Formats: sequence, C-alpha cells, structure tokens
Amino acid sequence: MTQQEIEREVANFKRRNYLHFDDNELDLPIYRIFPFESLLEMLNTNNLTLVKTRMWEDPYENFLLKCNASMLNGTPVNLKDLQEQIFGQCWTLYPETDAFWRIYSYSKNGVRIKTTVRKLFDVIFDNSSYSTLTTSFIGKVQYDTVQNIGSLFSDPNYIGSIVQDTTGQGLVEAQLIKRIEFEHEKEIRLLYSVDSSSPDIQNDIKHFSINPNNLIDDIMFDPRISSRYENIYRQTILSLGFRNPILKSQLYNFTPVNIRLPF
Repeated sequence: MTQQEIEREVANFKRRNYLHFDDNELDLPIYRIFPFESLLEMLNTNNLTLVKTRMWEDPYENFLLKCNASMLNGTPVNLKDLQEQIFGQCWTLYPETDAFWRIYSYSKNGVRIKTTVRKLFDVIFDNSSYSTLTTSFIGKVQYDTVQNIGSLFSDPNYIGSIVQDTTGQGLVEAQLIKRIEFEHEKEIRLLYSVDSSSPDIQNDIKHFSINPNNLIDDIMFDPRISSRYENIYRQTILSLGFRNPILKSQLYNFTPVNIRLPF
C-alpha cells in the first residue's frame, strides 16, 4: 500500500475519533484561558503542550483509574499505571465568563485563545500513520452524578469493554466523564493516549508542533488588564510573528443609560 493510500484510508476513519460531536459541530469555535507566560512559550516554541491527565486537580478526574479493581476471582488489578499513558488539554465552548477569567487568569493578565474543534484536533492527528487512530482523540465531556458514575464504573461489563478495547477509544471515553457540578464548563478535551512501551511514558508533558497563525484565530486579553500591560503584551505578541486579531475583553465595559425622571 502506498503512503498516499494509507493517508486516504486513515482520513476515512478519522471521524470516529471525534467523540460525542455531531457532524455540524466539528468547526465550532472553542476557547482556552491561561497565563500570558504560557502563551509566550507557545509562540516562542511553536508547540502545543499536553500534560498527563493525572496532573489535573479535580480529585474525581481519572475516576476509573483510581478505583480499586479486581478480577472475578478476587485477584487485585492495578489500573494506576494506565494514568501514565494519557495526555490531555482542556478547552471550552464558552467564549468567556466572569468565573473563567477569575479562575484561569487569577493575576488579571491572562489571555484567551480561540480556534475550532477541527483545527485543534488536526494538531495531534497524524494522517500519515495508522497508529494515530488509536492514540489521538478529541471529545465533548459528558456530565453525570457521582452516584451514576460510580455505578457505571462498577459494572464489570463496562470495565471489561474498556480494558479489552484495542482501538484506544474505551480508555479515552473514561476521561470524558465528569461530575455534573462542572456542567457549566461545557468542556472539550484533546486527548492523546500511548501504550506502555512508548518513550512518552517517561515524561509528564507531550509537545506537538504548530503554526500559531494557523491554529489561533484570535488572542484576547483579560478585561481587567491595565492599559500599560496590554500595550506591552500586544507588542510582544506581534514581535513573535502573530498576525491574527489581538483583542481585549469587553466583559466589564459599562455604558451608562440615559434616563429621564418623571418630574
């Protein structure tokens, strides 16, 4: 089979690695708010950086891999090693909220970047290799109660389907389940899963090469940033070759309304 034929066949199967998306949602805009220093790193290195999902702060992340597992005969099974095999990055469908700015831009100098579901997924999906079909995924987080999540992961048939899955999708699907208390986040997750023999296992981060101007549609500053720092940051971004729109959030802009008293 020629390389061209491989790429064509891989492209035909790519759609299944968009998890919980309708066909008309692949070009939806998605957003990520993070510190300005991380943006500088991205623009300087031309890299998108994913971290191991075990590093995420919510104690209910990796719910499955933190459970006490055993075979039907009672023999304990260690699932924790699987935590070393998954890298991820979190995005959202929300353009911005007051809560997002305060949580992810706590120093008031954070930035928001915008892209689309498809463009983000293309960063990690390698059209030239069959292996990408078992390693590279992007999915919409599904939210449920702790009770329902616990019941799901207590079902031997469900767990068996994940452990025995050879497509890589089962383990990744487990990374897309989150407590309903976080439903307001409308989260999108970019996920990269490797096998136990991969050299990536030894690292907590995984870099993917990007062209920032192709990936990032625009950059937006925190609405609370001072004019001084806005100008400094803007010039720094331009000096690094970014050519798309650079904006400032208008979330806290106030326009007085003209009112007329009845006397």
